[in-house]
Amino acid sequence: MTSNSADNPIKNDTGDSPIFDLMFPIDQTNHELIRGPVEIDCSGETYQWVGVVSLRITPSPRIIFSAKSTEFGFHERLAARFSGDQITKFRFMGKEIDGFYISLNSSNNQSEIEWVAKREPCFLLGDSTTQIATIKAALFNFPDVNGNRVDSEKRGGREVRINILELEHENLKAEIRSSFDSSRANGKSKLDDLPRFTHQLALSFDDGLEHAAEEFENRLSVVKDCLSFMSGKRVVPVCPTGLDSNGSTAFKGLSSPNRSPGWVPSCLREGNADGLREFFRCYLDTVRREVWQNSLHESVYWYLNANQTHRGIDAGIILSQAAMEVLSYTFAVNDKGLISDDGYKKLRASDKLRLLLKSIGVPTDIPAELKQIQNLVANDKNVKWIDLPHALTEIRNSLVHPDTKNREKFYSCIHDAYTGWLWCLELSILAICGYSGRYRNRLTATATWDSDPVPWS
Repeated sequence: MTSNSADNPIKNDTGDSPIFDLMFPIDQTNHELIRGPVEIDCSGETYQWVGVVSLRITPSPRIIFSAKSTEFGFHERLAARFSGDQITKFRFMGKEIDGFYISLNSSNNQSEIEWVAKREPCFLLGDSTTQIATIKAALFNFPDVNGNRVDSEKRGGREVRINILELEHENLKAEIRSSFDSSRANGKSKLDDLPRFTHQLALSFDDGLEHAAEEFENRLSVVKDCLSFMSGKRVVPVCPTGLDSNGSTAFKGLSSPNRSPGWVPSCLREGNADGLREFFRCYLDTVRREVWQNSLHESVYWYLNANQTHRGIDAGIILSQAAMEVLSYTFAVNDKGLISDDGYKKLRASDKLRLLLKSIGVPTDIPAELKQIQNLVANDKNVKWIDLPHALTEIRNSLVHPDTKNREKFYSCIHDAYTGWLWCLELSILAICGYSGRYRNRLTATATWDSDPVPWS
């Protein structure tokens, strides 16, 4: 039996306009993305309804598939016959969406089922073998970079300034364009802690030819890590859309942004387009080497988690040391062969950190800016820290080891240790990638535009 309640049909939006080109207004928390027919298999029957896919921002970002019926009294009959686990299949525009039911609502003689995919992105069109020439996506809460080029577009009846950051590495080109609301979205508002659409990302190859979507997805994963480190927080390309060489949509995915942690410090100054462009080339050069692929990915992951103070700065210290040990081992043992695997494992944690920092040109003296650590060394004769690696690892050990005799003594140095660990971690990633430009020194910077030359330049 088939129940067809699509008595008020919604237009099927299957045209070539990429999802990412839709504007996500800053003050809205529910953004309609696409409309189309829905088929629901439930209790041996198939129901044909009208559907809407939305990006819902609150209470947490997610893609919602909504199926609606206007058949009179349908809600009461349906609710009496099934619970959510009796829906065996949910298809949107003919594509089965592997997911689960979250609600069944009724008002004004209209019934609505809401469905959520188990995994994102959820692909409506194309697969890993689909040939595309460009992949585009939306970025939320990306820093308001000035870019290296300026353009203008007519939006809402007026000319709008568009900042464009062009990033290149060999045959790969990435373009980040500011959105209509980018300047407002990175400022203060009543929705300051919510994800807000700020930029558009486009990836292509300079040969202009079509490549398999899987190749683009692999490159996009690396670019995502690079942009995340640039920003100091996780960057998620939202609603990836692939265009063929004619500009038609051949590949379309639906996904939601992560919840914004608000402003966080990063070591690459937002307005330094030259520095961002250099780091992009350096990072992609390094990560294509097999020895660094997993290590850089893991270290950036730990760094992004450590850089969010709402998780607790004590947790940030522990995560930072985990990241530094991955970098140190990969550099000293696997990349440069400075020490054997057995020899490395016998080193103290401070020696492992010191070996990396001295090898890449990062100073190991305790910086004058870490005043609490300096004061403890000067005033407590039992504290015999010889340098920064010694101090940082001792403070970290006091947090994780069951012997807490030093925890109270070192408590005044926790914030300094957190700052010191992240400073070492940021400089280590920059140095390992071969970056030689200017960076935002978290020890001394008082504004987002402050910058220093890297120590090894």
